Amino acid sequence: MLKRRQFFLSTLLPLGLAPLGGAAWAMGEDREGQDYGIAKLSRTVVDRIGEHTLQELRDLHQRELDVDYLGYWEKHGIDWEHGVVMPYRELIKGMPYLAKHYYLKQMYFQGRALWTFSYLYNHFGKNERHLAIAKHTKDFIYKYARNPDGTWASELTPEGKVLQPVSDIDGDFYVALGLTEYYQATGDKEALETALNTVYAVNKKILAPDFMFYGAWDARPCEPGTKILGVWLHFLNTLIPMAYVTRDERVERIAEVCVRNIVEHHWRHEEGRFVEMLDANFQPLGKEHHDSNWHGVQSAWMVMSQALRTGDRNLFLDAMTMGRRQLLRAWSEFEKIDINAPLEDLPRWGPLEDYMLFCLLSIEHSHAPWAIYWWDKVFRFAYQRPDRFEQYDLLHQPRRLFFTIQILDRMIARQGRVSDFLEV
Repeated sequence: MLKRRQFFLSTLLPLGLAPLGGAAWAMGEDREGQDYGIAKLSRTVVDRIGEHTLQELRDLHQRELDVDYLGYWEKHGIDWEHGVVMPYRELIKGMPYLAKHYYLKQMYFQGRALWTFSYLYNHFGKNERHLAIAKHTKDFIYKYARNPDGTWASELTPEGKVLQPVSDIDGDFYVALGLTEYYQATGDKEALETALNTVYAVNKKILAPDFMFYGAWDARPCEPGTKILGVWLHFLNTLIPMAYVTRDERVERIAEVCVRNIVEHHWRHEEGRFVEMLDANFQPLGKEHHDSNWHGVQSAWMVMSQALRTGDRNLFLDAMTMGRRQLLRAWSEFEKIDINAPLEDLPRWGPLEDYMLFCLLSIEHSHAPWAIYWWDKVFRFAYQRPDRFEQYDLLHQPRRLFFTIQILDRMIARQGRVSDFLEV
């Protein structure tokens, strides 16, 4: 094992690892980990959105992160004896489909926990407790969940007994994402090696002609060779920070495939929508030929993030247009609901997290009036029922809070001026 690891690192290091010791890479930065500057030609200023100034919005989201989200996890979620455990007990009434998973440890969530607490450490105060939680999670999955092929067992007991050895693709993505962020916190090269091995294993799996199983959450077989929008977007989300950290051309090429599949195949320009599932020839797949509202808008801002990292203005603008068109279709799910309905009768609030992120990233770099309008509209709607945000999730709410705070910090630093990214 030692010789193999030394060989791996000897092939990796010449590629040029991103330097450690400074700030970890944040979503929206360029290839060198730098913020974009202030546009020289545009004089527009956005110093408030709706009724709130940028600083007021920034403070609101920071309080939500510190008091509501982290307070929830400190109270309910940390299992110091074994590893992070999901606090499903309080959620069973509102989300009965989660009940059977209570007390079980799934890579779907363990990987998210590893990323969330590593990101907290790297970007929000260097709190050693957050790093300890991340390390605790990493040690648990290293000890109990490794599969020989580089993937991870999808479900375990709190004590580490494997219940479902078959990997959950999303779980594999999140473990790789978490290990990459953990590497930025610690310089642990084994974590980065392990993340890369997982990425290569999953890439081989999803590109195989006989690929049929998405993951442990849904064990129903797909048609062989099925292409799934959710696979490409979650994979891209993992690859973007990994590409920055490793400077590995192989990772770059895989990310390019994810982007191409999203924007050239799953996006249907004539219809103005994303399709979730395609067959092996990238044609809409039978009954699964349906709108992918949440994944569609989520894909858009992730492609925009990749465009910011690589400096591709045209890709950013294309993704912004796709996301806008999908958002217009998506809103019909929410516009007619009774906001005062019982918790269990409301749709999931998770999509709203990504709709807000998409709009805010669009505002930062374009000042587009439609993006300002839609961010405020979604924000005001969502915060009528803040109890609907899924604090157990370990991805959508913390990610939205992290990235919103960071985007607002950049906008405030520019004094409300638009960035220079789109300025030719």
